[in-house]
Amino acid sequence: MTRIKNILVLLLLCSAFFSMGCVDEQFPEEEIAEQVQQKLDDFEKQKNDEFESSDGLIQVTDQDDDIPIPEELTLDEAKDIVGFEILLPSYIPEGYEFDHALVYSNGATSEDNIYETVTLVYKNGADWLHISQVFSGTEFSGMLPEGDVETVSINGSEGQFLALLETNILQWTTNDLELSITGKIDKDELVNMAESMA
Repeated sequence: MTRIKNILVLLLLCSAFFSMGCVDEQFPEEEIAEQVQQKLDDFEKQKNDEFESSDGLIQVTDQDDDIPIPEELTLDEAKDIVGFEILLPSYIPEGYEFDHALVYSNGATSEDNIYETVTLVYKNGADWLHISQVFSGTEFSGMLPEGDVETVSINGSEGQFLALLETNILQWTTNDLELSITGKIDKDELVNMAESMA
């Protein structure tokens, strides 16, 4: 389950980089694509290693690993689909407006396997903010990549901040949700948004 969350976050981050124009001469598109492909290849190798039996043969299962690409939804449509209450920020940086929501779900009904994510997308011209909320039946382990992760306080709870290229990420948990805000806004603005979602 953690690997699925990590892949989903990797895909969301890649989507955010490309949609926010973070690709430039310093980090050409080909280099980023190669790094993403390497991560996916590593994941496939690790997945195959886990299914290798003692006789060295790979065991094939009928499990469907395809994650459908979600369609753009209104906020009301997203609220009708997900099985948890979507938290909305009462503070949004100037110029940003809600554009659409995306809902990802594994479709499982067992409480231990529930995995749903809603991403709220806000736009300000060419700039984007992604607010992702993940509900899972399992304990969260944190998904930010290793690096210069800074601990911050969000309404007295611990959060993690990471500056990655031109994009900043803030991640924290509250109740049964793991939340993250990704965008080209500074740390203080991210924290203000997070605190307004309590």
